[in-house]
Amino acid sequence: GTEATVTLNATGNVNINGSITSSGTGIGKLDMVFNANTDATGGEAINLTTTTLTANGGTIAANAGNPAAPGTVNQISGASTINSPMTMAAFNVSGGTANTNAAVTTNAFNISAGTANINAALNTGTFGLSGGTLQGGGAVTMTGSGTWSGGTLTGSGSLTVARTDFISNRAWA
Repeated sequence: GTEATVTLNATGNVNINGSITSSGTGIGKLDMVFNANTDATGGEAINLTTTTLTANGGTIAANAGNPAAPGTVNQISGASTINSPMTMAAFNVSGGTANTNAAVTTNAFNISAGTANINAALNTGTFGLSGGTLQGGGAVTMTGSGTWSGGTLTGSGSLTVARTDFISNRAWA
């Protein structure tokens, strides 16, 4: 099949409340680009509410500002699933359930409520767990600072941190 790109541009938030999927026989890769705050007037975000993103071998980019740079993705309610590699500046889970079944790269990963099911590699600079649940079979790697003031770690995955003043290579319970 052929490759395609879908680009969503907004001067404010990009709110996704549905599925974007490339699948089926003869269907090629679908690259997804979400650009929030294209007029560079404020710190807008990409908000996921009951969403499934599947790029069939393509990639997903969450951007904000002009020029576009990695942006913030917020899981706020419902259940959302990321099935293709995705890059973002910050990944915030504040409600519902976020499922990642493909690699995610972010500068900051924060969970304040809800559930993050990490089932593939998630690489982050900073990490914060103040509530909710981090679980799954994937490997979360933190290279910078972090805080763990509440919430639960569970599942068969791992949390690896580079800074020993936060926590040292702890397997999830």
